[in-house]
Amino acid sequence: MTPEDRILRLENAFSTLVELAKTQSERIDHHDRRSEEYERRTEEFNRSTEEFNRRIEEIAEIQRQTEARLSVITTIVDELGRGQTEIEKAQAAMETALAQIVEAHAATAKAQTETAEAHARTEKVLARLAERFDQYTSTRP
Repeated sequence: MTPEDRILRLENAFSTLVELAKTQSERIDHHDRRSEEYERRTEEFNRSTEEFNRRIEEIAEIQRQTEARLSVITTIVDELGRGQTEIEKAQAAMETALAQIVEAHAATAKAQTETAEAHARTEKVLARLAERFDQYTSTRP
């Protein structure tokens, strides 16, 4: 193999490594965007939970007021029973969503770790490649 062929091969390998580094950087950027989206959704979930709790407090106040009205107790109890069923459905849906968020967070953390490891390996390979290139160029007349 001629020196020119070796240089071309080295340049091709270096180009491949640059592309890998670029892809890794894009993956990290994508992960960062997903992390920001996760944080935004968590904040939105927290706001919804606060609104939900506020509405529950309003319902409790309405219930106390309606219990004072004996003529409508039966109607109010029926409505509260239906409301409770809807609240339980909503709570079950929120628990499912929260479990999905937790799973997504775990997957994101795993992906971030894998990305960091791949990035570290890429950095090592790039360093070795640069060292070999320096050695190669220093031995050339």
